[in-house]
Amino acid sequence: MRKHAKLISRLLLVIMIGCVAALVALGVHYVVPQYETYQQQKAAIASLDKSGSRAMAKAQSAKGTASTVDVQQTEATTIGAVIIPKIKVELPVFSNSSTSALDVGAGWLPQSSPLGGGESTHAVIDGHSGKILSLFTRIRELKKGDPIYIKVKSQTLEYKVTSKSTHSPTYVKDLVPKHGEDLLTLITCTPIYLNTHRLHVTAKRVPFDGKVSGVKTWIQWIFDHPLQVLGSVLIGLVMLISVIWWIVQHRANDSRKERRIQ
Repeated sequence: MRKHAKLISRLLLVIMIGCVAALVALGVHYVVPQYETYQQQKAAIASLDKSGSRAMAKAQSAKGTASTVDVQQTEATTIGAVIIPKIKVELPVFSNSSTSALDVGAGWLPQSSPLGGGESTHAVIDGHSGKILSLFTRIRELKKGDPIYIKVKSQTLEYKVTSKSTHSPTYVKDLVPKHGEDLLTLITCTPIYLNTHRLHVTAKRVPFDGKVSGVKTWIQWIFDHPLQVLGSVLIGLVMLISVIWWIVQHRANDSRKERRIQ
């Protein structure tokens, strides 16, 4: 029985070490990149106040004659933020769609109307899909009537989804402004990982309902409350070790009792 108890103790120890190793591997591969990018996103959103309008004007003046939805390889400045409560997305919107911008948030297409809305305007924002960070991966889940919020120039604009469509990367006919309407289109690659086409999610401006809430994911909540999470983890580990210790001691006591009886 003593050998049996020792075997169980060793097995439990191996399981604990395996769990810790798995958590460390998960943290290195998934949590650490999420945390670093989340901090970049928060800093970018916090910085949008004074330079956004100038950055949009500068980007539009340099847009040239491009007529596709390809990315712009130029310096990016935060010009706004896009918030989509249904899929828990809050991303900074940069002044172009450079690789560095889309690795952190979303990019405004300089060929489109400036963020800020207005009659006969159509702003276009694009973002990546299929990354470790969700970014625009889940905009394919949006349905007609779902709200999308844009923060720009110290104000919040509300749009509601009106349609979704899939096109070739060079198709832009549905991105032109319509007379009298204030439109917004989100673009991402589709199908995920193949990226042969572009998904267009178009929304129309409506009066702002005065509230934006519930946009943080569970992992972002953890990032914002590290001490509480660390305390909970430590308490959990202490409880787990206590249970394992109790099991080992209980089996050892049973073993001693059996030997006395014999």
